[in-house]
Amino acid sequence: MSSEVLELLVNSRRYGGWKSLSIVRSVQAMSGKFSLSVTDKWSVADAWPIREGDECQVMIDNSPIITGKVDGRFPGIGAGEHSLTISGRDSTLDPIDCSVELGAWELKTKSLELIKKIAAKYGIPVNVQAGVALRDFPDGKISLSPGETGFEVIDRVVRYSGFLPMADGKGGILIGTPGQSLCPVRLEEGRNITGGQSRFERGERFERYVVLAQRPGTENTNGEAAFQVRGEYVDRDMAGTGRVKIIQAEEPCDQSQANARAKWEGVVRAARAEGAEVTVQGWKPTASYVWTQGDRVSVTAPRLGISGTMMFDTVELTVDKDQGRVAKLTLARPDAFSLEPLPASEWKKTVTREDTNDLDFLNWSP
Repeated sequence: MSSEVLELLVNSRRYGGWKSLSIVRSVQAMSGKFSLSVTDKWSVADAWPIREGDECQVMIDNSPIITGKVDGRFPGIGAGEHSLTISGRDSTLDPIDCSVELGAWELKTKSLELIKKIAAKYGIPVNVQAGVALRDFPDGKISLSPGETGFEVIDRVVRYSGFLPMADGKGGILIGTPGQSLCPVRLEEGRNITGGQSRFERGERFERYVVLAQRPGTENTNGEAAFQVRGEYVDRDMAGTGRVKIIQAEEPCDQSQANARAKWEGVVRAARAEGAEVTVQGWKPTASYVWTQGDRVSVTAPRLGISGTMMFDTVELTVDKDQGRVAKLTLARPDAFSLEPLPASEWKKTVTREDTNDLDFLNWSP
């Protein structure tokens, strides 16, 4: 049994002794979340003065892994005892929940300045990974839609440059790409993997990917060359299946861009078709490392059909009544997170809410 100490810090007071808990952090979410429960024979129901909206930190061995606010409080009573469940999320919950309001529906601003302006309304710091540079929209203009949340704006602005907005665990937003850090421990079947299931699917995979697009004519380019752009990519692992996927490009593009789009579609679909969920004992494989979403990890699990470098898509830390502290690790191929933005020269229209209904991180559209 592992012995990591988990505490909830609220208003400078530490609360421990949690009997059941779930802490979930994912590269696909800009906010981690937690739910902690305790049952005790308290003399009064309000023994712990925790209120929704209180700022808090979830700590493992004195290191914060979620810095945010209490979202909900659920007191209960039973035979001679009281129970209390506390739920919450990272501080980035506010721009996720709230509609953006910046005094105008069309703004002329740089991409990073816009993100910082939205985040500043909630006191949220914004950090950028080394080497990451956000592109600005054409003419420096971006249109907002009434009711659009701060997250929706941030998400499409960041993805326009081919990056992701992620929670940093310290109450801030981190802009970049997952997979920059390496887990210090290998995952090995028969050693630290206590259970798991892998996934190999073909329903969304094809042998050939064909992208049909158009490109406006110019003085030097017109006729068929301008209006009938066709890009292709062949997935050799699907050779002989005869499966074809034809895609109509959302934006005008030239031949090289159409080919790139077709290749992106094939590579990402192949990566998304494989994955696994494994369980390991304990939340910390070493004294200084907590299982962390977005980190790359070396995996050897022959019976699961996995060998090589994977990435933690989602990490869920739980307490199991029989096994104690358990980590459920969702593994994905690193190339499943590949983002391929359109070049700025091809982004001719202003993105609106209608263009961003599906915010799946793997969509081609930024």
